[in-house]
Amino acid sequence: MESLPNLETTMLTVYLFVSDYLDAHPSVRDWRRSNNHVPALTDAEILTVALMQGYLGCATLKQTYRFLAANHRSAFPKLCSYPRFVARLHPLREMVGRLVPAALAQHKMPARV
Repeated sequence: MESLPNLETTMLTVYLFVSDYLDAHPSVRDWRRSNNHVPALTDAEILTVALMQGYLGCATLKQTYRFLAANHRSAFPKLCSYPRFVARLHPLREMVGRLVPAALAQHKMPARV
């Protein structure tokens, strides 16, 4: 039986995948309107926290946020408040839809509809 990677390794893997995807697709990454607005918590970090919900088995995004904030703050040292996190996540929902096919393509898996 294959053992699961530890949580830190999983979060890092997810973060690197998201970050690499955004770097490879600047038209998706550079959605912000202001040239001077570079948030301390990156979009890749926001998406990583959100994507960990299913992996962690949390019923809600808020539970995921609270768990990671309480137990893995070093992985997200610039983590903002939960209301700000949710506000930051909403404009990124289109990116989540793009990440799934990208992950499937990376692992040469067919997309299902």
